[in-house]
Amino acid sequence: MNDLPAPRITILGFTVPDELLADAGIPLTVAPQTRNFAASLQSALLAAGAEVSLISTFPVQNYPAEGRLAWRSQEFLSDQVVGQQLGFINIVFLKHLSRFISCMISGRRHMRMFHTDILLIHGVHSPFLWFARLVKARTGVTVIPILTDPPGVILESDRAIIKLMKRIDARAIRKSIRGMDGVVSLTKELGADLAPTLPKLVMEGILSPTFTQLQLGAPPVREPFVIAYAGGLTNRYGVQSLVEAVQAFPGTNISLKVCGSGPLQEWVSRVSRDDPRVEYLGVLPIAGVIEVYRSAHLLINPRPITEDFVRYSFPSKMIEYMSTGRPVLTTRLPGIPEEYKPFVWFTTGDSTASLRAAVEHLVATPESTLNDRAREAQAFVQSRTSPNAQGTRIVHFARTLLSRDPADRLRIPPNT
Repeated sequence: MNDLPAPRITILGFTVPDELLADAGIPLTVAPQTRNFAASLQSALLAAGAEVSLISTFPVQNYPAEGRLAWRSQEFLSDQVVGQQLGFINIVFLKHLSRFISCMISGRRHMRMFHTDILLIHGVHSPFLWFARLVKARTGVTVIPILTDPPGVILESDRAIIKLMKRIDARAIRKSIRGMDGVVSLTKELGADLAPTLPKLVMEGILSPTFTQLQLGAPPVREPFVIAYAGGLTNRYGVQSLVEAVQAFPGTNISLKVCGSGPLQEWVSRVSRDDPRVEYLGVLPIAGVIEVYRSAHLLINPRPITEDFVRYSFPSKMIEYMSTGRPVLTTRLPGIPEEYKPFVWFTTGDSTASLRAAVEHLVATPESTLNDRAREAQAFVQSRTSPNAQGTRIVHFARTLLSRDPADRLRIPPNT
């Protein structure tokens, strides 16, 4: 394997350098999970020795939520990796159509110049999948979507017409995926549902380079006991139950720090003004989030287990949390692999009472017990999900799909 030439991999997705976002007037906190995964994927492939290029678009909401109507195509560099920025019109329906046209013009030209062997698609964005089907048919390039979420997730704020369009889009996405060469899936269930007959690599995520060697030092003095949550502020993620669990906690020897944005942002802010045990910190850059983790005794993932999408989901925040060396409490999500379970604590349910009981139990748990498991979790996740480890697995998997002779296909190595 070491004698094989480095594969030439083009990532079609949302890898946008900070300076391009700044030039476009887009806050660096926009779509943090999407952008973090994109940056980690690029780092992972480079660490594994692949030659990488990028075809990217801005991960922005539709107009008028994002005030700008259009972006133009342009070339860019991201850590010395050559990229092609896709132009598009930021209006419902026209956004998909213009991104597809931009792929066909700018994206095809970029792939010809780079001599792409493998096209990796970040996510289930239908214009990218339409383009990939055509490229695969015309050039024979190996196409591998990376399935991070199910298609057509309905949001609380979606109007009826948007819900209908998402359902139609989801059906088209499912059909498109089944014509690809293989998939990388963040959970077993997601891959089985969207690509039942294709070769699969199940890979729950990639640790961001920022957290690969993170050392926060010893936890602060346990007075008060500080819980931290960083992520989307929505009922779909259990934020209201978490805040209410802290409000129901007896006494004042507890503090909840919340950072992020979403539909519950104003509610959390109001609660924080009335209850000194709840502190809303707004949307923070990554350095600010790390400082929140540094101040915490416990990091919590309160995502409800009853939502339809959770069986397809491995919360990327889990990897980030575990890498800090701080204890992690989570609901028992079906997408969490068995290998993770010895390293975190679980609630008995996702209700306010269950969250409160789990926190009370951990407040009473000896500090040495909490910290020992947290250190083990840190070592586990930094080894298992490091850019080098996950990049090596992706490159190996992609090489198996390049072979036209099934007898030559290589066994995918276990995730170690």
